[in-house]
Amino acid sequence: MPNNPIQAYIDALERGKAGVPNRELMEFVQAGPGSAPPVGYLQDEEIRKATQRANQMFPKLTAFGREVSPVTMDQRPDVAGYYDRQTNSVKINQAAQPQLSGDQLAGLIALERTRGLLFSPLGEAWLNRLPLSPEQSAWWDKFYLQSAGDAPEDRLSRDRIIKATLLSRMVAGDTMPEGAPAMTPEQEQVADLLNFYARGRRGVEQTPPYQDKGQALVDAAKREFPILNTLDMQYKFTPRQDSGYLEFWQADEPGTTEHPRPPEFPMGKPGVEIYDLNTKPIDIMGDIASHLLKDTDPVIKDYYEQFQRSMTPEQIERLKEQYAWAQAHYQESRPFEAWREHSGLPGYFRGYAFQQWDRPKERYTPAQLNMFDDMMQYLREGQREGQ
Repeated sequence: MPNNPIQAYIDALERGKAGVPNRELMEFVQAGPGSAPPVGYLQDEEIRKATQRANQMFPKLTAFGREVSPVTMDQRPDVAGYYDRQTNSVKINQAAQPQLSGDQLAGLIALERTRGLLFSPLGEAWLNRLPLSPEQSAWWDKFYLQSAGDAPEDRLSRDRIIKATLLSRMVAGDTMPEGAPAMTPEQEQVADLLNFYARGRRGVEQTPPYQDKGQALVDAAKREFPILNTLDMQYKFTPRQDSGYLEFWQADEPGTTEHPRPPEFPMGKPGVEIYDLNTKPIDIMGDIASHLLKDTDPVIKDYYEQFQRSMTPEQIERLKEQYAWAQAHYQESRPFEAWREHSGLPGYFRGYAFQQWDRPKERYTPAQLNMFDDMMQYLREGQREGQ
């Protein structure tokens, strides 16, 4: 889809340069599924609660499948639900619903809404970016499409359905069927970017009380993580739409000519510059833990070193793939070891513990997950597990 606002926005989002979508863009996006019916009262209380949960988890998906309602499919208990393109709604199979927990139901709603997004013009851009190997095409064709009586016959259309299935599963955190071909790093990057978009984690609020709201964010972080109250840390709130959420400044970091150290941060003291009020307290804690406490706090340093020692060959290879991606898409010029020390390893350290990555069971070992759970208890309560 060359030369259209959707493609331009996706390109900017991939480079970390996208702001809040403007009205023209959103009208173009929402033209896909058509005008959505108003959200009505849902008779099924569990579906209503799950819908609220899905709305909170993925606010950008609410335009796709606004109405969520039960439907009778007694003969198909294997089909949990589906996205109805004609009414832009999500239908939940009453025969399958009793088998789903509240979180599973919310995940199903998010998954089907993702399908709705992928049927829109915006989805066209995401699908075009997702590579699909011949092995994946053949496996999913046999697993998913052979039994679908209404599946298209041409290869291009069938592959689009397969791509939409893969993306919606990855965005919603659904597990892949046993025996399915593994996802490639390129596919995971596209899915992570779409997940980031669906969660609404983009754009900066630029209202007069920005400083007040920024300070409230820091205060909330200090309440959730009391360890922050013990640090001589500086904070600054700078509304920007092209710089991510926040940036940690080391005590001796001068910055560059294009991006100098904030004058409010005197040399000798570390600081956190917050760009986006969608930043959460756990994001602040994550940057400070991975860039400062790993060197200054004996407990966090121990956890950090434990994690480094426990990294599997697959995880090390994933870091190399991330580095290659950064080189290709973000003009990363540092040698691998420098990038690994200052960006790659801290990012992997934050991924699960600070809720920055999805699908943790695919990216960490069980022992690492348990270790990070203990570390978060320490950050919140000031003591390690068992003490």
